Amino acid sequence: MSKTTKKIKFKRNDFLRALLTDTLPYEVPLLFSNYGYYRRLHENADVILRDKCKLDLFPKDKWAIPYSYNIKKDSLDFRTLSVAHPAVQRDLCGIYEKYSQLLIGLCSRSNFSLRYPVKVATRYYERLRAAKPSTIETTVEVEEDGFSRQEKHASSFFSYQRYNLIHKFYESPAFHELEKKFRHLRRLDISKCFNHIYTHSISWAVKTKEYGKEFKGDDTFEGKFDHLMQLSNYNETNGIIIGPEISRLFAEVILQNIDASVERDLADENFRAGRDYDIRRYVDDYFVFANDERLLDFIQSSLAKHLSRFKLYLNTAKTVSQRRPFVTGQTGAKIELASLVDRIFAQHTRTAKEMREAIKEHLATESKEERSKPFAVKYVGNSGNLAASYVRDIKQIVTRSHTDFDLISNYFFSVISRKTIDLIDRIKISECDSKQIERLTRFLRTLLDLIFFVYAMSPRVRATYQVSALCYTLSELSNSMPKDSREFMKGLMADHMRSILREAIDGGEGDNIEVLNLLTILHSFGEQYLLTPSELLHIYRVDLDEQKQLKLGRSAFGYFQIVTLLHYMGHSPHFSELRDAVLQYVQLHFDSVSLESIQRNSELTMLAFDFLRCPYVPVASKELFARQLLKKNPNTANLKGRTTLLIDTANKGDWFFAWHMSDALGELLWKKELRTAY
Repeated sequence: MSKTTKKIKFKRNDFLRALLTDTLPYEVPLLFSNYGYYRRLHENADVILRDKCKLDLFPKDKWAIPYSYNIKKDSLDFRTLSVAHPAVQRDLCGIYEKYSQLLIGLCSRSNFSLRYPVKVATRYYERLRAAKPSTIETTVEVEEDGFSRQEKHASSFFSYQRYNLIHKFYESPAFHELEKKFRHLRRLDISKCFNHIYTHSISWAVKTKEYGKEFKGDDTFEGKFDHLMQLSNYNETNGIIIGPEISRLFAEVILQNIDASVERDLADENFRAGRDYDIRRYVDDYFVFANDERLLDFIQSSLAKHLSRFKLYLNTAKTVSQRRPFVTGQTGAKIELASLVDRIFAQHTRTAKEMREAIKEHLATESKEERSKPFAVKYVGNSGNLAASYVRDIKQIVTRSHTDFDLISNYFFSVISRKTIDLIDRIKISECDSKQIERLTRFLRTLLDLIFFVYAMSPRVRATYQVSALCYTLSELSNSMPKDSREFMKGLMADHMRSILREAIDGGEGDNIEVLNLLTILHSFGEQYLLTPSELLHIYRVDLDEQKQLKLGRSAFGYFQIVTLLHYMGHSPHFSELRDAVLQYVQLHFDSVSLESIQRNSELTMLAFDFLRCPYVPVASKELFARQLLKKNPNTANLKGRTTLLIDTANKGDWFFAWHMSDALGELLWKKELRTAY
């Protein structure tokens, strides 16, 4: 094991840890998570609230309304994700507690799946801060050579095989072997898989359809899982929420059954996997390999037949057939982009090995002339012109490959971030002279121009995390620079972010999770880089009327917008009018709904506790909010005492929004890199 890591075991009986990895979507605001909620549950805060405060916002066995929001899917479309009610998330941990081994068994029936759980994760690696990288490509614990390195919590409850990211399959020796063996590849996609999953069908997958229809038991694994997935989504049986890992596991049980049925069909026709055909599936995408196109048709027909038993269907518009070589424009573009980044760094920087050789040569030189010590960054020249030429190269690669930025941006950010971090890890600002720092800032400006150009072409949530992580790292680096260089670096990044923010807002509707995360990073730069109140109003698409009350536009202004806006404004006097208007809006909104509505609504439940915990809400406003909330219960006995207890309980720690983690953004971004979207 590396000296920079230490192995830490989990408490095997702590099944609430599924809250940290499996019950939330990946694409959320940076400061939003279940870490606080996890700790509050371990302190029995939900029981205290129910029994002593007489406020039960985390009821058991009650259907709820998920908090749904949109993220950018591509330049034209959005994807709707959902956060299940915190109470349902807590109860879903019971599935992991009672049925984790059964779930593993049910997900081991298919020979086609590329991603399935094989064991409960038992440990993680904590990497020391000094050795912490800023870019990691892992979605979940992958059973390969131990467990993924981690800083605080596992990236998933289970350890998985075989691939945690689909591009790793494309680049694997296994894919190349399939390409050597089979002339044809057909890619098939299930149409809106999660939206169309019928929750009762999990019993058909675990047993049989006939048995599941005749014997509906709520005390079985499939019965409980079915019931909880309904509770998380308006008590609906048609469709499951999209986003959390638990939904993917639910779908995996069903799709594994379908895989096995297709394989039996083929065996009945004397077609053998590995000889006549092969099939791979990553979540709801199928990759079918064969030498005969008629066999591809047969497999597609068999798959469509078995999908229909579960009320699922193929999206024929997305069916793609290829002949060898199985290379897409996306693959070609990635190869060229990696070569371009290598060329950029080769031309303008020295590798660690080159530095050692240059220093050795420098020390061996006996010239009396004073020569500067070799530096990791070589000559750069005009950074603006240099960036413009590289931008042209990137555009030519994308155009020539007949792909688009949505398909290559994540890969580009991973490659260039890794190279950049490697470079700055080898530079000690305290040992640099002014010319070296100037050379470094010119090169970093070139990189930032490239990064923000590509980001502007595809400003999605995953890309935002990658860009945010790099900007945060460069901000920390600049803090050790002389004042002029520090202000230049932070001002440059702030200008890029402002430009992206304006473009994102003017570009259309949506919840703008991408924007909210950029604001969080920009906020960390310091007060001198804060936006003006008018800019903030424009970004959140709200306004103040003549009475200084909040006036909403057509765009979403819900939980994510409220907490991130309050966090951004903080205690700053520049935002006093807007802050007061937001506080009044929240109070009036809660005053207008019943206790049952709050109790059922995921968004309102999370907002209630984060509002009471928020350090920027005055004590008087919290007291009013808590008192009015408790008065919704007909039992008004000891209202004053219960109000005090509610505020005290809410203020013992963060719940869902990490109000007090602003100084640990690097850690939060690191945790984000332990997981990726699907």
